[in-house]
Amino acid sequence: MFTTLRGKLLVSYILVIAICLILVGVLGIAWVQRYEREMALAQARLSSQSLDSLLHSLPALEERQPANLLAYLREKSFSTETRLFFLDELGVILGTEPPSNLGGQRVPLPAPRLSLREGGRAPLRRWTAANGVSFFLLYVPLPPAEDSAPAPLAQSVHFLALGIPSADVERPWEEWLPSLIGIGALAVALSTLVSYLLFGSITRPVVAMTRAAEEMAGGRYGHHIRVSSQDEVGRLAAAFNHMAREVERAQRAQRDFMVNISHDLQTPLTSIRGFSQAIVDGALRDVEGLRRAGRIINEEAAHMSQIVGSLMDLARLEAGQLDMAKIPVDLAYVLRSCVSRFAARARENNISLVLSLPDSLPTLLGDSERLAQVFANLVDNALKFTPPDGQVEIEGYVLGGATDLRKPA
Repeated sequence: MFTTLRGKLLVSYILVIAICLILVGVLGIAWVQRYEREMALAQARLSSQSLDSLLHSLPALEERQPANLLAYLREKSFSTETRLFFLDELGVILGTEPPSNLGGQRVPLPAPRLSLREGGRAPLRRWTAANGVSFFLLYVPLPPAEDSAPAPLAQSVHFLALGIPSADVERPWEEWLPSLIGIGALAVALSTLVSYLLFGSITRPVVAMTRAAEEMAGGRYGHHIRVSSQDEVGRLAAAFNHMAREVERAQRAQRDFMVNISHDLQTPLTSIRGFSQAIVDGALRDVEGLRRAGRIINEEAAHMSQIVGSLMDLARLEAGQLDMAKIPVDLAYVLRSCVSRFAARARENNISLVLSLPDSLPTLLGDSERLAQVFANLVDNALKFTPPDGQVEIEGYVLGGATDLRKPA
């Protein structure tokens, strides 16, 4: 899987999605737990306010014992879903409602006493019982007894506390894990399927380009990539197709060029070999024949030297090592010299070579030797492919806006 682009993208997306799901799950559970705890505590605070109101209207009981206070609260129809703790002045549990085995244990008391009627909030403490059960405790102090009331007996109730088991408001991770794992697995499965289908549209052009590049490396340039999108990958595929066409065209041009060069070299080589062999064999005995053979050999050697020089210039041009001169060039003189150079060849082939120039051509800025070489190649090709009794016309004219370098701008 890790050896393909699609596999690497798919694994990376799955990892990103899994990390995001874990983070969202952890933060979501923490937020839900906090929300449930706050809602439960808010409900308990409302109950504590109601309990405080009832306790402030508490009659002077002879004994502030849990049973008496519980009877009074039932008489007032007070009910709560939380556990009710009856505490003495030291925080010792005198009793609970509903009954439990927590009696006799001591809980931390808030300080100082706080009356909810005066706008305060019930003090909140967290306490863990001896059996390991943890509670959130909201304390409601009993109002002080009136002076005419009997003196409180020992172990009389001084505080009522609403106890909320922590397990009721802080659900453990184990309860959330099955749902979290199920949702996460479903999300990963769906995202994997969608990613696999999506990555196919991305990687297919890349795979096609890889195969086409391998075909090009083997000399086969006809492989075409189908472009089905206009995004970056689609533009890359289109650019690759254009590059393949250009490479194929360049290769074809190079083959044609090599064929032409071979043909151009073969002709002078044949002449040189023929006349040199005639000299060696003694077939040419007169001075005039030897001079004529030597002249032809010299001309053909110069022609070959010109061809080789052109090849070297082409190689330097492609390598970016060919320096072009930038000097004023008399274009009319270059063209007349080129026509004079090929005039004899044109007469031999019965071809009319015509030069038409205006009265004054502007002076150009360039390399006179390279321009002469370009025009010579053009005239040479024209003469080569023009049939006998044909005409080759060279015409010069001035385009609009051209500036003569010999004249001030």
